[in-house]
Amino acid sequence: MDDLEEAIQIGREAVDATPKDHPDYIIYLNNLGVRLSDRYSRTGAIEEAIEFLQTALYLECGQPLHRIMSARRAATFLTSIKNWQRAAKVLEVAIDLLPKVTIRSNSRDDLQYALQSLSGIASFTASVFLKAGKSAAQALDVLEKGRGIIASLTIDLRSDESELRAKYPALWSQYTTLRREIAMTTLPVSTLNNDSGTPSATQDLRTDKSSRRLKLFKDLENLETEIRKQPDFHRFHLAPSEKEILQLACYGPLVVFNTSTVSSEAFIITGNDIQHINLPQLDPSGAKFQDLVNCLDLLTIRGNLNRRDATLIVDDDQQDSLARVDGQEVLLERMKLLWYTAIHPVLDHLSLIKETRAPGKLPHIWWVGGGIMSLLPLHAAGEYSPASIENTMSHVISSYSSSLKALQFVRSKAWKPLNQHESKCLIVSMPTTPGLSYLNVAEEVTLIKTQFESHDSITVLEQPTKKDVLESFDICNIAHFACHGRADRLEPAKSSLLLGKETCEELTINDLDIINHDRAQIAYLSACSTAENKVRNLADESIHLASTFQLVGFPHVIGTLWGANDNAAVKVAGEFYRLNFQDTEDGRMSVSRALHNAVLEFRNTGSNSTEILKWAPFIHIGS
Repeated sequence: MDDLEEAIQIGREAVDATPKDHPDYIIYLNNLGVRLSDRYSRTGAIEEAIEFLQTALYLECGQPLHRIMSARRAATFLTSIKNWQRAAKVLEVAIDLLPKVTIRSNSRDDLQYALQSLSGIASFTASVFLKAGKSAAQALDVLEKGRGIIASLTIDLRSDESELRAKYPALWSQYTTLRREIAMTTLPVSTLNNDSGTPSATQDLRTDKSSRRLKLFKDLENLETEIRKQPDFHRFHLAPSEKEILQLACYGPLVVFNTSTVSSEAFIITGNDIQHINLPQLDPSGAKFQDLVNCLDLLTIRGNLNRRDATLIVDDDQQDSLARVDGQEVLLERMKLLWYTAIHPVLDHLSLIKETRAPGKLPHIWWVGGGIMSLLPLHAAGEYSPASIENTMSHVISSYSSSLKALQFVRSKAWKPLNQHESKCLIVSMPTTPGLSYLNVAEEVTLIKTQFESHDSITVLEQPTKKDVLESFDICNIAHFACHGRADRLEPAKSSLLLGKETCEELTINDLDIINHDRAQIAYLSACSTAENKVRNLADESIHLASTFQLVGFPHVIGTLWGANDNAAVKVAGEFYRLNFQDTEDGRMSVSRALHNAVLEFRNTGSNSTEILKWAPFIHIGS
């Protein structure tokens, strides 16, 4: 206790001796709050710790990241004493500070570092809002503001800012200048606690930049207020409003899962309202939730294989509990668990569990958002005993979206139904890849070709370089990749499609970020792990190849959650294109309906129904 009291005393002296506008003042407040919280764990006296942390939160000259971290610590203590209203107020301020941490002028590495530091804060805030008695719409709003932030910056650039430039060039010029100046006064997030150079030089630099940055942020806020006064710009750089969210449910309900240390729930959006239901069996500290997380570990193992191999392979260094299991049996049990703990309660609430349905009349549903739940194959949840309808695919056609804002963005894209005469298809075929295993893509390419009446509608690039592919995007509205893929374990933006003739070339997310394809319609990524994010503390961001193709401009993307079986990849792709061209309904739903029925056709063939690894990786992302 003596050492702790001494640390607290030193902390008090540091706070008292430091000017409030000094950039390190917030750090000393944070440190003192943490030390006092350590004392609380022994004595139960917590209020003083909360007061110091709240002071740090409201310190305008403090680094926004430090202020948010202060808020999370304070809210954690407040929730421990069930003071939900006060915790909600603190967290609301923190969520509103996120745009100051994640300005678009920052490097992607810096953005990812910051967001990893803040992983889970949006989920925590949404749960606290509900405990504080706020509405489901209010809780969903803060959840949306704290997820898919990097994608949101790209959407803002390609929608709000491009329109601002066209209609109000003077305001756009002021806006971009301010953002650039803010970036120049912002030290990299990863170095905020890592001073370099002499202490005095570093201190002077940080003090000057801190005061300058504070003024620039105020100028930016004033300018954004002015921009929002202009016609058609009242929602400039804002999350979708409640009215806009309800409009997104015009084709079918939207479901957003949320799990936190406080509670777990599903937000359910229909055309009439936004509700939430509690999902107590998804408690992250409970055994059932941990079983679902362990299921992800099994699927990740498959993601390390090429897209054509669904056999369970476990390295010797994998933990024993994984190395000894029959992977298929475990996945069947986990899909059953996912059905009863999460999916069935949602569909039951929506009255979508039906004993019988007319053929071809299944309703659509969108699974929206990040977090651990977004990494699971929600469309494959259920039981697969003979004749069982206790599974997702028996009741709904599933689509996915990384966020409500991303769904709103792709819905704004003009949709032109596929046509055998007019649609232009680019096929990237990689039967061999330098240094990697052979892929049997020839049959897949042939099946796709047979669906087009004229081969003039098809461009096949075999063994192309990255440059070849990037230069060919403009000629197509359908892009089909049959190749190896890789989801990066450490930096999701380095996830890639593997191309090349003599040497392997990676077409990464960073490469795709610069493309804006106005005429794009469908991207089919028949490669390994194109819809997988292996970096768990960036799960809220949904950074993977499939979501990136949406930002490129493709309103419909077919991706894979892990490596696909060769036969399944060929059959599902061929049937997908056949069904799309035969669909007589003139609407956006034809794409998700075609994938659903193509997967169902394969699943119902022979003994495939229990072979989840073969048919379940294919998902539809988009409008």
